[in-house]
Amino acid sequence: MQKEKTHKPLNPIPEESQIKNRIDIEAEMFYSDAYRVLSPSAKDTLLRCLQKRKFEFKRVNKRNKKVYLDTPFKFPYAEAEALGIAKGTQHWANMMQLIELGWLILSHQGGRYQKNEKEKDCSLYQYSERWKKFSANPEVRAASGFIPSKKEPILRPEHYVRVQMEHKKQNQLHRCEHDNFTSVKPTTSQT
Repeated sequence: MQKEKTHKPLNPIPEESQIKNRIDIEAEMFYSDAYRVLSPSAKDTLLRCLQKRKFEFKRVNKRNKKVYLDTPFKFPYAEAEALGIAKGTQHWANMMQLIELGWLILSHQGGRYQKNEKEKDCSLYQYSERWKKFSANPEVRAASGFIPSKKEPILRPEHYVRVQMEHKKQNQLHRCEHDNFTSVKPTTSQT
């Protein structure tokens, strides 16, 4: 008698993270080297990115045809974790792999140091077709002109260490100037 396989319990996917769009993956994508070298969690991440693409229907030869729009989309860490795709650094590694292999383009670098801000500044991505030039064979890859891209961490100028130190120094100077003033009026001597 075989023992029944047990699976760890899955967390339910929150309603706000569920998108009702179909996930279309073309045969050319599925059989490409760029898809085959992806890690399993990067494949899940790619499927979610494909699902997030905006589209509209255009009339072509009396038929409606789905046309994808080239609009940026967000895919924050919290969403990936809620879907059970990846946590923290794994999601970051997946996005790096998708950018490097030409599936995505980073159109806006999200911000850091946003503890007290109400609205988060997330990175924005766009779908790219550079993956078609990718080959697992380095010689073919060089001949096709494929150049891997990287998501470089961008630090805003106001967050540079020297700028922060200068800002702190200025604030201390202002506080010291205000501390020197007294609220007591000087008395005049009567002679």
